[in-house]
Amino acid sequence: MYTHSKDLEAHCSAKILYTNVTTF
Repeated sequence: MYTHSKDLEAHCSAKILYTNVTTF
């Protein structure tokens, strides 16, 4: 469960980073 949450968190961070790159 911990590894899954960590992986999910990393995915969200990557998604936010990708959004920021495409926005700016």
